[in-house]
Amino acid sequence: MAMSKRRNATSRWYLLPYKIAGIYLVIGTLWIVLSHTILREISGNLALFLYFGILGEWFFVFLSGLAIFFLSQRETKKWEEAEAKIQESERFLSTLISNLPGLVYRCANDRNWTMKYLSEGCLSLTGYNPQDLIENRTISFNQIIHPDDREKVWESIQSAIKELRPYKLEYRIRTAYGGEKWVWEQGRGIFDKKGNLQMLEGFIMDITEKKKAEQQLSYTATHDPLTGLPNRLLFTDRLKQELARASRSNTIAAVMMLDLDHFKEVNDTFGHTVGDVLLKSAARRLEDCIRLTDTVARMGGDEFIFIFSDIKRLQEVEKLLNRIFESFSEPFSIDIHQVSITPSIGVSLYPFDGETAEVLIKNADIAMYRAKDAGRNNYQFFSQASSKKLTDKETKGLSGED
Repeated sequence: MAMSKRRNATSRWYLLPYKIAGIYLVIGTLWIVLSHTILREISGNLALFLYFGILGEWFFVFLSGLAIFFLSQRETKKWEEAEAKIQESERFLSTLISNLPGLVYRCANDRNWTMKYLSEGCLSLTGYNPQDLIENRTISFNQIIHPDDREKVWESIQSAIKELRPYKLEYRIRTAYGGEKWVWEQGRGIFDKKGNLQMLEGFIMDITEKKKAEQQLSYTATHDPLTGLPNRLLFTDRLKQELARASRSNTIAAVMMLDLDHFKEVNDTFGHTVGDVLLKSAARRLEDCIRLTDTVARMGGDEFIFIFSDIKRLQEVEKLLNRIFESFSEPFSIDIHQVSITPSIGVSLYPFDGETAEVLIKNADIAMYRAKDAGRNNYQFFSQASSKKLTDKETKGLSGED
């Protein structure tokens, strides 16, 4: 539509010199005829005078028209050259936009993000043709934003508009094919001279692969690559959070350190491949022993560690310990081998055996080595006093209930 209007404008400018020259000739002719009639009426027979007068006037009209024609041609040529440059710029911009790995948009600042313009990249990004979203013909852009992200997108953009700054944000969309993508958007408000918001313009691109890489990197940094369990870093962070929560709610938490007895002999007898499979199988059994609110992590080697939260009675700790020992009562089937192994476990209690993550982990480790010294395949509390304190707390709680 815009190109058609521009071509019509070009045609009108091309005819302009001829129109100006024609109008000037008509006016000049009328002036000559009228002036000749007037002179003849006033002066009588002045044929020779009029002849040269008319000839001069015609010569004047001819030269003036010719001058106007060439001047108009020159201005028209300049305009056409400028128009050609504009068209070339528009062509270049259109090519650039169509090759961008995303979509360019112009939309209203309403809850639907009503689209006024969308580049062809809309199809590859969303699965919808631009015409499906323009003026919300088939679906609004807000509808393809993930429901959990819609309010965040709205608030972020409104805040940027209020502060008269560009906005940048990441969120998820749902494509026409039912898939989910992460996108990155950058845009700004377009204001008139009075400061009134007219439109939003911006760019949206697919960052799904980037997000996957970030999530994978985050997972790798916080999880054990062999078993998939949380590693020491993530475990320590979760333990600190649990201790803060336990402090606020005045509850008890347990840290349990577990070591597989004679694991080195398994590696020496069956090889490290079988040893690795045993560690993974043991991790799955340990996960089955705990609640969703608890955590089991691999500290390294054949050591595992637990957070057991919101403890009210000593029996709850002992029940979890018994589940763990029972899960190791059956041998592990690995290829053609039947591998039996037992755990030794040390337990420290918050707040009796320590109030920081570091102290509780250290004391659970000490208790675990006591279990090994006691013959392995058993558990030990860091101190009998701590378990007694838990029992006393339980007794007081029951008395209070009565």
